[in-house]
Amino acid sequence: MLSRERENGEVDTIWQDLSPEVRRTLIGVGAIDAGLRIAALVDLARRPDSQIKGSKAVWGVALALVNSAGALPVAYFAWAAPTTQPENGSIRKHCPLVMLGRTAIRR
Repeated sequence: MLSRERENGEVDTIWQDLSPEVRRTLIGVGAIDAGLRIAALVDLARRPDSQIKGSKAVWGVALALVNSAGALPVAYFAWAAPTTQPENGSIRKHCPLVMLGRTAIRR
């Protein structure tokens, strides 16, 4: 039996019950979420407190623990740590998404 029936009559769906398309979608969404979380946590660690809206500790705990399918890291980049144009005009060293690909970008 692949599905498990609860005492109240509801049936739990397990991984083997899902179609290959649904499995691939879940894996893809999970990978995107993980990448966004890592980028947000790296940015949070590198960014000074003065450039963060809210508490760095709260953002760190939330980014590490809350399952949001990518919504929380997007909210972090959009609201809590907006990218500002540095004085020298170069955005490369300050943009968190560019920092991830820094090895591919030559200055």
